[in-house]
Amino acid sequence: MPWTMEGQLPIELQPNVDLHPALRNFYALGYDTFLAYRELLGLRRASMQTPIFGATGILTLSNGHIKRRTGWAKFDSSGVSTISPEY
Repeated sequence: MPWTMEGQLPIELQPNVDLHPALRNFYALGYDTFLAYRELLGLRRASMQTPIFGATGILTLSNGHIKRRTGWAKFDSSGVSTISPEY
């Protein structure tokens, strides 16, 4: 998830420290749900030409469904780094 990688968001998300570690990734989903709800009317009016840059990826509205496009990352012994997919 982009929000777990350093430098992927303009402002780092800070889930409550009391939140169980197994649930912390859901924090970003909730954050994006809030963003999508807040922008829903704007998304409909703009015919989804303007995406929402959420914590879990780029959100767009298509045929009444919110879609999420994420970036790619590589896991290796040095950690996680972003990459461009090879097609």
